[in-house]
Amino acid sequence: MTDAAVIDATDRAILDLLRENARRPLREIAQSVGLTVAPVQRRIARLEKLGVIERYTVQINHGRIATGIEAVMEPALLRRPRPGAGARVRRRRTGGGGGAHSRR
Repeated sequence: MTDAAVIDATDRAILDLLRENARRPLREIAQSVGLTVAPVQRRIARLEKLGVIERYTVQINHGRIATGIEAVMEPALLRRPRPGAGARVRRRRTGGGGGAHSRR
């Protein structure tokens, strides 16, 4: 395990601002933490080198992207079996009923 990076309150404030918006301009970050752009840039580079900042990512709102997929559904109703149809099938399978299908 590597040693934990020691950061101060200004580094934490910079990280908070970057967490809110990783594309925030350095000038805006500098103004928020009370520094000029150059020291903010050095601090961010140091945080990257220490592994505190691993990468910059994007959060995607998938609901705003057209997928190009369209579904068309056509429901169909199945016929219900006639009353007693199941009983006739059972009689044939069990050999009951005697008709042309019975073996004697």
